[in-house]
Amino acid sequence: MKRIVKGKEPSDFTAWKEQFRQDHGKEPEYKDFRMTPEWKNLIQALLKEQGYICCYCMQRIYGGDSHIEHFVPRDIKNTDPHSMRASDVELNYGNLFESCNGEHWDWSHCGRFKDRESDPILLSPAQEDIEERFCYDLDGSIDAVHADDSAAMSTIRILNLNDTALKRHRRTAIFTALKNADPKSSNEALIDSYSRQDESGMFAPYCMAVIWALREFS
Repeated sequence: MKRIVKGKEPSDFTAWKEQFRQDHGKEPEYKDFRMTPEWKNLIQALLKEQGYICCYCMQRIYGGDSHIEHFVPRDIKNTDPHSMRASDVELNYGNLFESCNGEHWDWSHCGRFKDRESDPILLSPAQEDIEERFCYDLDGSIDAVHADDSAAMSTIRILNLNDTALKRHRRTAIFTALKNADPKSSNEALIDSYSRQDESGMFAPYCMAVIWALREFS
């Protein structure tokens, strides 16, 4: 997984929430916000923040093929209303990401697949050490760096990150990068190019899997 560095929430999002409170005398919910102009702007802000890759699997997304993802699910207010995590989950910017919809909208992995769990406990793409918790193999599979890292293992299971299609896509990305690698050098320049956004603000799809392969296998 790629770490998502959460910035300050968009000003029009903040303004919309404050205006809603003034107009309705209550806290807004996601259903109130959805389909507003500010909601559409938020999607673009999240995409830009993430470098146009899914917050979980790192596949390319553009907005029409993804959804606003609540890392802590909204329905935790019903399943565990007294939990500290249940407070402010609806429109807390720190809880919002952009997730893919699986393979061709089949919900086979990532956010929509996670929705099958009543109270998923997994690693956040925003936590500082997220990139150090996972490793990859040449077959495109993802695993926990440490076998006893139950949180990383649960994250892979809950998000179905070893979905067959995902493994195939990662494998293709890895072998494409290895093909371009220079066996006589350390490939630091190539690794650097996968570590940062390009001129369009995009990270390369499956960038962390590629970086791992370049460091381990080239």
